[in-house]
Amino acid sequence: MHSNTLGFRFDTTPVAAEYQNVMALRSEAIYLIKFGFVPYDEGYEAAIKKLKDASLDKVVQEYEKQFQAFLAEEKK
Repeated sequence: MHSNTLGFRFDTTPVAAEYQNVMALRSEAIYLIKFGFVPYDEGYEAAIKKLKDASLDKVVQEYEKQFQAFLAEEKK
């Protein structure tokens, strides 16, 4: 059995600016929590807000759209 994601590649072109913004904030928003510089309980909400302000939801929505199209194509 293989993973449903095998062969899927996310094309960031439709959300290039938003994706770049989210990736740039990753080190500031998430890595500080991940590596223990900021406690999870104190930093999580602020990190999510920063990522959402950078259009994380739009990136996730585009990812989901592409992934669902990929799955539909795989079923053919």
